[in-house]
Amino acid sequence: MFMLRWIMYLIVLGAAFLAGVYFYLPYNDGPIVVLPGGEFKGEEASAENWEFASVYPTLQLEMRPSRPYSVNLNFVLREDKLYIDPAPTRRWYTYLVENPEVRVRFDKDIYRAYAVHVTDESEIAGMDPEREIYRLELRE
Repeated sequence: MFMLRWIMYLIVLGAAFLAGVYFYLPYNDGPIVVLPGGEFKGEEASAENWEFASVYPTLQLEMRPSRPYSVNLNFVLREDKLYIDPAPTRRWYTYLVENPEVRVRFDKDIYRAYAVHVTDESEIAGMDPEREIYRLELRE
């Protein structure tokens, strides 16, 4: 009986924690480590190109403007062009395909961009041929 009570207590506590995370994350200012987040808060910045991104190990990508969803990502920077390689099995990949207007955050700076699917093999040479490659182009 005592053990059953503890098991029930842990189940209720775990469910409450998961419910809190589920409802909190979409309203959080961006993702937390591997957990997705919501809309970025702050001022948008502008840039001529992505050259400045070379000092950052990762970026944060926000998509689906109607109900913002954001994730942390690795990226590739080549000749001031920024590339990401989303896996088609990820939920956020479908959001990216549905609407390529995204926002990219480095540190506290937010940049508006378009995600452009890259199919030119010369442009993506050396990248994983099994992955979908997108170039993020700055927009006004």
